Amino acid sequence: SVGRFEDFKFIPVEQGGFLDYGDVESVYAGQTFSNYPDPKVRYHTAWLKENGMCCFIADGYVFDGSGFHSSLSLLCKLTLRKTDKGYRIFKEPYENLKTLRRTPQTIVLVGTCFLQTPAEYCFTLEGDKPVTFTVGKEGFTYTPATRKIVATSGKSYELCLDGAPSFRLFADTRSLEFFINGEISLTYFATPDTQPLVISDGVKVQAVKYPLDSIWKK
Repeated sequence: SVGRFEDFKFIPVEQGGFLDYGDVESVYAGQTFSNYPDPKVRYHTAWLKENGMCCFIADGYVFDGSGFHSSLSLLCKLTLRKTDKGYRIFKEPYENLKTLRRTPQTIVLVGTCFLQTPAEYCFTLEGDKPVTFTVGKEGFTYTPATRKIVATSGKSYELCLDGAPSFRLFADTRSLEFFINGEISLTYFATPDTQPLVISDGVKVQAVKYPLDSIWKK
């Protein structure tokens, strides 16, 4: 929510939005910091948890045979923008993630897609036909005529920047994170190599795939 403080009270100037528009339960307990490297830039990360899971690790609990319970979302930069539609907090991936990219490959995403992990997929949606992306029972639809993104979580957002929207999709061991136009993110707790991304019938998306190096240097 964007507003101002008066006499120790917060006064909103317009209706608030969300820091993530994806699965309603996956992104939890977000935290921000602004002390490095530029004190004027604020970064955000959040806890990603499986839907319906409790907030602690039970005795002997492992997640699908893995030795961990949950994970963290990608580190993102937050910026406050004044747009034609009012104030918005834009969210985009931390710039240094590009240093993890390996040799790019041009691919076509169509129908049911089992995504490589870890990898980044970049594409632009052209045309005037609505496109739906789903993972399991969750997902969202982008409608060019209204420039709106409507998610199964019940959250919706109207894009502020003009032109065909650009997408950056990060697939990791337990997550799919969409970033659209550098404006918003939609995050899903999933297993991309076994739980496919499904694109609405008849839609072919030409994308550039970047396999990503692990942040755990050998």
